[in-house]
Amino acid sequence: MKFYNCKNDKCFKCVFLNPLNQNLLNILINEVTGINYQNIMHSNIEKNINLAVRRKYLDLLIDSSETIVNIEVNGFNKKYVHPRNTSFICDCYSNYTLVNKEYTEDKQIIQINFSYGINGDEAISKYMIMNKNWKTYVKNFVIYEVNMDYCMSFWYNRNKQQVNKKNLENIIKYRYFIMQALNLKELNELINITHDERIVKYMEELKKVNRSPKFREYITEEQDKEFILNSVRNEGIVEGRAEGRVEGENFQKIQIARNMLNDKINLESISNYTGLSINQINSIKF
Repeated sequence: MKFYNCKNDKCFKCVFLNPLNQNLLNILINEVTGINYQNIMHSNIEKNINLAVRRKYLDLLIDSSETIVNIEVNGFNKKYVHPRNTSFICDCYSNYTLVNKEYTEDKQIIQINFSYGINGDEAISKYMIMNKNWKTYVKNFVIYEVNMDYCMSFWYNRNKQQVNKKNLENIIKYRYFIMQALNLKELNELINITHDERIVKYMEELKKVNRSPKFREYITEEQDKEFILNSVRNEGIVEGRAEGRVEGENFQKIQIARNMLNDKINLESISNYTGLSINQINSIKF
């Protein structure tokens, strides 16, 4: 039977959305933002009509007295991921403004992305809305992206010869990120390295989730792959389809241009309407 870790977004939700595990959630958020949030409330996104269409994508939405935090696990790096996540956090920002009926920067609106498949040599990247001189446009809108592959690189290098002290220090430093992608054997090894009781608790919670019939019924590996494929397809970026889509769009443009030529419409107007060049229009065969 397959063992799920928190690289699987549904498993992540089951572990960290459990109110009994709020201390684990606090640690995770603190490691990313550097801030310890208290009195965290988990929002019921199913009651929010604006968010209903994103239910199968959303991992965690937290509303505290100081902050609204959305957490996403992005298992792969596709073009649709950042626009999708940004559109969601913008929706949170807008909803907060509507509820409070004023434009204020008192409450932080934060998105945390645990992302795989991105390039870079930084563990955490922070994004804000700024101008070209790095002046902040609005101070309470922040996106943090955790580069999981960078953090995991220290774990994968742990058994190589000539591994230096810095590598071990980074395993300890990023242990709460690393633990999310490990199996039980690896978690035990991480515990032996860090001697961290909170990782012990995380491992026990992960075991409970994997033993739960409700979790097994909720999401199977096949369904998970199906959901991922559906999300990618819906965004129009399935690998291998891009070229065919462009060809289809060009064919449609040519058909429109051909009809316009039959109606004796001038070339400039056809070009402006279809986006085809004059040479492309002249090359159309009837």
